[in-house]
Amino acid sequence: MTIERLKSTLPHLVLGALALVPSVARAGDWHIIPRFQVEETYTDNVLLHKSGEEGDLITTVTPGFSLRGESGRVKSNIDYNRQERFFADKSEFDGGNNQLQADMASTLVKNWLFFDTASRMSQQNIDDRRNFSRINRGNNANLVDVTSYEVAPRIEHTFGSVANMNLRYSHQTVTRNDALSRSNNALDVAAGDSDEDSFQLDVRSGPRAGHFPVGFSAQSRKVEYTNGRINKFKSVSTDVSYVFSRAFRLTSRAGYEDNSFGLHRGATNGATWGVGGTWTPSDRTELKADWGDQFFGKSLNLTATHRFRRLHFDFSYNTGARTANEFERGLLLVPLFDASGAPVFDPVTSGQILIPSTSPGVLDEVFIERRISSQVVYAMRRTDLSASYFQTAREFQSDGRNELTRGIAFNVNHRIRPRLRANFGAEWRQNRESKVVNSASSGTYYSIFPSLSYDLGPHTTAALRYNYVVNNHGDGFGTLLDPTQSAYTENAITASLILHL
Repeated sequence: MTIERLKSTLPHLVLGALALVPSVARAGDWHIIPRFQVEETYTDNVLLHKSGEEGDLITTVTPGFSLRGESGRVKSNIDYNRQERFFADKSEFDGGNNQLQADMASTLVKNWLFFDTASRMSQQNIDDRRNFSRINRGNNANLVDVTSYEVAPRIEHTFGSVANMNLRYSHQTVTRNDALSRSNNALDVAAGDSDEDSFQLDVRSGPRAGHFPVGFSAQSRKVEYTNGRINKFKSVSTDVSYVFSRAFRLTSRAGYEDNSFGLHRGATNGATWGVGGTWTPSDRTELKADWGDQFFGKSLNLTATHRFRRLHFDFSYNTGARTANEFERGLLLVPLFDASGAPVFDPVTSGQILIPSTSPGVLDEVFIERRISSQVVYAMRRTDLSASYFQTAREFQSDGRNELTRGIAFNVNHRIRPRLRANFGAEWRQNRESKVVNSASSGTYYSIFPSLSYDLGPHTTAALRYNYVVNNHGDGFGTLLDPTQSAYTENAITASLILHL
């Protein structure tokens, strides 16, 4: 089957596999919750302009559903929304979009053959140097619909206490709507739809290895874009560990990688090595660290998690060569679990599905990424508090651009009465870059979004939300491309009615 043929049929394969969930999972715990939401929004700056603001009334109709299920052979998490927007004055902005997060893992032959599928439909910013937004309404030509599908059969087998083996093939396709005609952004010429094929083999020793477990892994990835650019990644490595105790382990690894980019700076292949360890003093605490060398230089990876009865803490620092395809593969629009670990069945009543803050944009670049992510969640009897910080530094290998994006988010959710809840959220985001002529040196975005929601009945919720946004993106490069997309402020009030069965 050709790449073009597979690309055209892959959406049907994924959606068809998801449609078979109820018939495959004859037993188990399954919940499907349909919902319907109607919103009425008044914005004082529908054009998102720095001057000459115009107000407008926007009606948004959003049917959707959530599916959570698990049986002996199938585990599925699916969330889907279809948004349709109607503008009272600016009817030329009328339109709709899909929001989908779907993951399904199937067991075809126990202890041997498995089949995974995944799909994402979301709105993302084309270029972080331009007009950034986290809400997909209004006249923001920097937004684009991105759709990804992935099918991944794998062979996974345990050879008694001797070894474990995992062989996985994956095909992923990423498509987008015609962003070039919407944005008039010359940079979009370099970015296109893509297909990725990858193979990965992992072999790990079993309990018989005792204090000296060993492992071997090999990977091959090929990402091919419609503009003709091809990125290839190949690597092999082996690792040896020493287990001091249940709580502490040391690991060393060595290998070789051979990569090929359409355009690049410096070497893309060479020997790799690393040393690290894992410390798990209790079931609630885990620390991991790995330091080594790759083709781009030194790499460091750290993770730390801790769970108190009410307080949860997570921290991670990761380094590596990435592509936009990998971002799509790991994108989570809807959290699968809340702060207390309970399943999330209804993402709409928890708030808007926002545009990702950390997306690299729609591009065909390979970039070296150093990413920090941390979150603290504190749950009280009637109030939940959360605060998070992220920082992503990217070195793009083709155009020589360096980009630093960082942000802080804060949220308070308080149950005033059994049916009445108040929420206050705030976010600040900054993007800085260098080494591109006429590029925007920096841009900031911050917003506050308090809301009230009231349960009118067991299946009906009414909500009132206010959004205040200040956007200072586009003060350099973006202004040259589109003078109307330089900076703006927006006040918006939204009243919504949500029916969830």
